[in-house]
Amino acid sequence: MKVLHVFGGGVRSGVESYVLAIATGLKGQGIEHVLAPLRDGPFISEAEGLGLRVRKVNKKFKGDPLTIYRLRKIIKDEQASIVHTNAENGNLYGRLAAAMAKTPRVVSTIHTFYDETLRDRYRSEWVRNLIYRQDLLTSRTCDALITVNAAIKERLVMHGVAKEKIVVIPNGIGPSRYEHYEKEVTQVSALRARLGIAGDEMVVGTVARLSPVKNVAALVLAGKSVTDRLPKARFVIVGDGPQRQRLEKLASSLGVTSRLIFAGWQEDINQFLSIMDVFVITSLIEGSSFAILDAMALGKPVIATNVGGNPELVVDGETGRLVPFNDIDALTSSIVETLTNKDRAARMGRAGRERVQTHFRLDQMLEKTETLYRMVMKSWQ
Repeated sequence: MKVLHVFGGGVRSGVESYVLAIATGLKGQGIEHVLAPLRDGPFISEAEGLGLRVRKVNKKFKGDPLTIYRLRKIIKDEQASIVHTNAENGNLYGRLAAAMAKTPRVVSTIHTFYDETLRDRYRSEWVRNLIYRQDLLTSRTCDALITVNAAIKERLVMHGVAKEKIVVIPNGIGPSRYEHYEKEVTQVSALRARLGIAGDEMVVGTVARLSPVKNVAALVLAGKSVTDRLPKARFVIVGDGPQRQRLEKLASSLGVTSRLIFAGWQEDINQFLSIMDVFVITSLIEGSSFAILDAMALGKPVIATNVGGNPELVVDGETGRLVPFNDIDALTSSIVETLTNKDRAARMGRAGRERVQTHFRLDQMLEKTETLYRMVMKSWQ
């Protein structure tokens, strides 16, 4: 069986982590994997370094119509058994190219709510509606749809997608993440010193792509309120993206530049998670966040916006706190409460780690995905 994975590519994000997890985790199971990222970027060398074969699609610009034809050629050349498409662009281009190549089996993974994601990228409501309707229409060509949480499945069914075609497979993380739990503890002091964080200071952190949908501005605004109440609090923002300069200007206007550290993109996020006393996600929408799972695996209490798949990961009051999006007062109060009640924070962290180990393991995700692949193959025999 050969699976061709179609996805955005470019920078490393949750979708790229998902594809790598499947392609490396199911290698040697009688399944050959070929990656077809639409865009070039550092992710390609990372994938090749893991021994994966990559076919570049070379998408030139947003809406590039020739992308479909280039991808169709790759699909025909590879003679893939299954084309597995991912996320908004990967699903649209991949489904159309697979149909043109007459590939009999197509599986698509929906990582978040498209109708809401599109608001972040397109101002025109007409354009957003057109793209979303195209996605719903082309989903009919798929043999199966994977959603990373139950909320996305419910939304798709509400919009007319057959529920029998949808399988919920939550994201999962592997044992290496738990090994970091012991290993990284010994590196906390060195990293704190490198970042200029004093031994008695408390760290609030996030890991996110700095784009509008991640709404990191809410964390910067909360940073002002939190540090006014807790002068020994520091904020560490790990990630990069188009809003970085704007966020740095916001921090400067609030007078909290000295209390916020923009660490940029980091290859080993666990090293940074290890220094955080509380992990925060302020997204406007979210699918099944690998960053939340990583933080929970490291025993960190998590404060997350009550959107998308976050409530399926974070149990409010047990493994962390859920707050309304853009409610800066609620976000501030939850951060202050967590930082000042260390015993409760530690209990939440332990409960979160146990929850990940029980419900969000990589082996569970891989087993369910492989089972789906074989079911799809069998249905065409």
